[in-house]
Amino acid sequence: MSADQRLDALTEAIAALANDPDRADLERAALASIEQGRDVRAKYAEQLGADLLAIRTQRQALADIEASRESVLARVMPSSTLDFPGLHLERKGGRDRKEWNHDGLLPALAENFATDTETGEYDPTLTPLYCDAVRHYLRAAQVTGYRTTTGLKPLGIDPDAFCKSEPGRRTVHVTGGEAA
Repeated sequence: MSADQRLDALTEAIAALANDPDRADLERAALASIEQGRDVRAKYAEQLGADLLAIRTQRQALADIEASRESVLARVMPSSTLDFPGLHLERKGGRDRKEWNHDGLLPALAENFATDTETGEYDPTLTPLYCDAVRHYLRAAQVTGYRTTTGLKPLGIDPDAFCKSEPGRRTVHVTGGEAA
């Protein structure tokens, strides 16, 4: 069975399950059985459990199809954004950062904090104090990584200078219609 056929079958199955009045009846009956005997509840638990297993199996199959489609789409897109009638695609690229040099990053963070945001004046006497404070915070919080786009980059700190950085997984944001 091809990926397209699996996707079509899964779409049909989801639509059928979502619109199945028996599903809602089963759930209501199962909840009503809470006051009944153990054997009655076990019957509902078996049926609901089998349904849940089937749903999770299909969800994993759908996730596999999605990952494959996204990977291929990211590779074949001729530009980082594309617009079609009723469809907007935007490719995003990330980085995998690991093996952070915390001791090397500390002075850069401390220097940033020791610089007055209004005047831009740097007070080097504050750097050791901020280094100590940040070091204690990092240990207490057991920090292993940093927010780079919203954390370090706005401070003017290049995160890749303080860690091992490799290209990460590329993703594609898909929305209906053209981007605003």
